[in-house]
Amino acid sequence: MTSTQTIYIVDVSSYIFRAYYAIRTLSTSSGLPTNAVYGFTQMILKLLKDKDPTHIVLTFDSREPSFRKKEYEAYKANREVPPDDLVPQFEYIRKVVQALNLPVLQMPGFEADDIIATLVRKTIPKDFKIQIVTGDKDLMQLVDKRIHLLDEMKEKEIDEHGVKEKFGVRPDQVLEVLGLMGDTSDNIPGVPGIGPKTASALIQQYGSIDQLYQHLDELKGKRKDDLIKFKDQAYLSKKLASLHEDVPISSSLEDFKRAPFNDEQCRLLFEELEFFNLLKQFGGLEKKLCSDNYLLIAEKASWEKFLQRLQHASCFAFDTETTSLDFTDAKLVGLSFAFTSSEAFYLPLGHRTQEPQLELEEVLTALRPYFENPKIKKYAQNFKYDAHVLKNHEIEIHGLVCDTMIAAYLLDPAASHNLDFLSGKYLQHRMTSYEEVTKHIEHDEFAMVSLQDASAYSCEDADVTLQLAEQFLKVIPEQKLEKVFSEIEIPLTSVLLKMERKGIKVDTAFLLTLQKEFGDRMKKKEEGIYRLAGETFNIQSPKQLGQLLFEKLKLPTIRKTKTGYSTDVDVLTELAKIHDLPKEILDFRGLAKLKSTYVDALLGLAHPHT
Repeated sequence: MTSTQTIYIVDVSSYIFRAYYAIRTLSTSSGLPTNAVYGFTQMILKLLKDKDPTHIVLTFDSREPSFRKKEYEAYKANREVPPDDLVPQFEYIRKVVQALNLPVLQMPGFEADDIIATLVRKTIPKDFKIQIVTGDKDLMQLVDKRIHLLDEMKEKEIDEHGVKEKFGVRPDQVLEVLGLMGDTSDNIPGVPGIGPKTASALIQQYGSIDQLYQHLDELKGKRKDDLIKFKDQAYLSKKLASLHEDVPISSSLEDFKRAPFNDEQCRLLFEELEFFNLLKQFGGLEKKLCSDNYLLIAEKASWEKFLQRLQHASCFAFDTETTSLDFTDAKLVGLSFAFTSSEAFYLPLGHRTQEPQLELEEVLTALRPYFENPKIKKYAQNFKYDAHVLKNHEIEIHGLVCDTMIAAYLLDPAASHNLDFLSGKYLQHRMTSYEEVTKHIEHDEFAMVSLQDASAYSCEDADVTLQLAEQFLKVIPEQKLEKVFSEIEIPLTSVLLKMERKGIKVDTAFLLTLQKEFGDRMKKKEEGIYRLAGETFNIQSPKQLGQLLFEKLKLPTIRKTKTGYSTDVDVLTELAKIHDLPKEILDFRGLAKLKSTYVDALLGLAHPHT
């Protein structure tokens, strides 16, 4: 065993709530909410992939109230009940952990933090490094040379120096600061009037709460009075914030060895949850569509045969391959067509691989009558983009019958609508990803992909689009959505296409003048704010603004959030009645909003060529 071995201890609650709020809407076709499960699963898989740990354990909070509730009835009393759409996801998160075969620890009456504290102090050998995966600042009290926190969401590792940056004190003094400042998220009271900065300054000066009270005579005024009045509350808060290091854990390091995933369990679970993009790595989705009849059309003979086939087509699905997602800059690299299931054709037109290919203008001239013939039914995924690209070459597409992206949205608005997802959900087929086909290409340029690889990839797109369209055109009438789809959504696509091509004229000269004017006014307003505040601070930081308004200026606290004081527009509007600074902040925010959201944004959207 070497000193370089590392164990990862995951604070599951921290992961779950961050995942829930990071992905706001996601559900299965049956309506089961899955945003927290999906986000949690992605975060865990990313951790396992990035860190490849030999040892790992996931810690859960107790379902029963912790011992802290007996010490202080109001502990966590301000916590809202979990949102209705989160509650059914807890069970599935446990199923994910079980399927991934990850070690778990949960103890009745103890929070995950206490389990983590016991593990790092009593269970994990001293020659192991420890990474506590969490976003919880309370666990910073455990940090030392071998124990660090890992915030995966921010991709930040917190060591002793990081704790000092956050709290201004050593890790072993974090508990002292928490005792004085309290914790709004856990409803730990602390000493009223003492916020994070003051608490940090006092502990930096005196070292601990005990020492502070031994030197109380050195303090004056309201701060001293508050410390005297709320002494019991300070010590209670310290006790509530203390981590219990004697949780009766019977597990040993051996129990935390990482085991292989249960692929079959993962496959069944992810199919139930409709996580089709995750199924790829667990064998749940296979290449079910036959690609034997995917043909590359790169020479005159095959091109002429293709045209003969096109002449007899009553419908086709098509897809464009380009150099950019921005249609105004996109150059056409190739076109793919599908006339029947499991048969497709790729026409390379702009590859830079030195391989023989078709001549762009000659091909487009020959294809124009077919694209513009409204009697030939067209199927596409995200039709509007492909139509823009061809319109750049003076080709107007008529006869759109099915945009699979729009059809999928009508059938299931909350689900993903990209082609990979739809292929997995409706065809149980794993598509080749763009990353797979470009992984060995510098700058991920599709124009540099070999013609054979490009053909297989693009033909699959056209084939999948055709098969999805055939399914959707049967299901949409069954769901009584035919009128909405055919008479509203499909025609609207052409209207939006014309609007996007027409665009909105942007007077850049005027906007540049306005940008400077707003910038100058913000600068002047900023200087006035600093004069009123008596110090400089980050006006855009709610945390710094909250400390200034409520701790330094002692303005009445109107509302608190999980992370501190609320400084939203309603709070500042109320405070503006009694102090000039909140009014100036509101004016500054208004200018900043106008500048960033409208002036800066419109200048960024103005197309450089037009």
